Amino acid sequence: MKRHRVDNQPDRQPVSLAVETLRPALILLMCLAHIPLLEHYPHPLVGLDTPQSLVGPWLRDVLARITVPVLTVISGFLAWRSACSRSYVKLVAEKVRRILLPFLLWNLIALGLVFLMFRLFGLDFADHLARIQSPGDFLRVVVAHNAMPVNLPTYFLRDLFLILLCVPIFSLLTRQLWLGLLVAMVLSGLMLTVLPLFISLGGNVILYRNDMPLFFLLGFIIARHGNGLPSPSSLVSVVVCVGLLMASLGIAVALGQLKPPVELYLRLRPLLGLLALAALPFAISLIVAGRERWPVLALQRLSPYSYSIFLSHFLIAMVITANLPDPISRWLQTLQVDNWAPWWVQLGYISAYLLLCIGLGWVVKTVYDRLVNRLRPAGH
Repeated sequence: MKRHRVDNQPDRQPVSLAVETLRPALILLMCLAHIPLLEHYPHPLVGLDTPQSLVGPWLRDVLARITVPVLTVISGFLAWRSACSRSYVKLVAEKVRRILLPFLLWNLIALGLVFLMFRLFGLDFADHLARIQSPGDFLRVVVAHNAMPVNLPTYFLRDLFLILLCVPIFSLLTRQLWLGLLVAMVLSGLMLTVLPLFISLGGNVILYRNDMPLFFLLGFIIARHGNGLPSPSSLVSVVVCVGLLMASLGIAVALGQLKPPVELYLRLRPLLGLLALAALPFAISLIVAGRERWPVLALQRLSPYSYSIFLSHFLIAMVITANLPDPISRWLQTLQVDNWAPWWVQLGYISAYLLLCIGLGWVVKTVYDRLVNRLRPAGH
């Protein structure tokens, strides 16, 4: 069996190709985690007599929930490579520019959108406006130290930045492979049993996801000690990936039928990430084998816009889910988009929503690139 190299040697092409292809695919799945109008767990909407009602929970509660774990593994993998080529101070400075500042900026943009749409068009964002009663509340909403940020998905950037500050600790813990694996097993046990879902200290939330340190550590271990990922044949990879997709559909059915408590679902949800991590070698094999085929090429073309799509997509959900004026509300109601709508209506709505997310991300990156080019001194 062939192996894709993931160590510190020059041959990184298959893994680099996989990262560039997986990143936009994962971001689009993350967009689906926040798609409005299609309800998801714990709403009791899944029924075997109405199979179309599975679409929302399957996409939002199963497939989309692998995104944070896999993106965190990729971040840990890339963090080790960055730590090998630059000092800790330079690494932190880079992450301030690429992670912390976009987190703050895009929460300010989201908050500005809330006020602008409220003042100009009367859109009611009561949940967000009620949180701001003083300048201190404004700061708390932007920094998100005791409540989710306004631009909700960006909590991932906040948590990731705090974890990246601990790169020297991860480097120490993974110096020996056995030690890294031991720490990973301990973290897994704590995460699935006693570790709080939100890791807090003195009323301030340190991490909104208790599983991110584990997946970051796993990415670190793969980068540091992986002599290669197994490269199974395309046939085996197709069978495994299709089988896992069917298993994920079964999980969605089980959620709808068993209706476990929300806390139990959140406690066990990281297992989806571990399952996705086990499937990565098969996904990478398919990506490498299909590098000249249109799905991989399309994702490659979309890759430069993935970060801007991530940062901006929740603004679309915020507007759609606001208490809209009557004419717009009535128009949305005539579309009859919900979990009981026919397949073609739901899939058409999902496609339109994703295209809107991609379009907004393209606009954001294009405007940003033009501003940077204008501000850049001549000759640079």
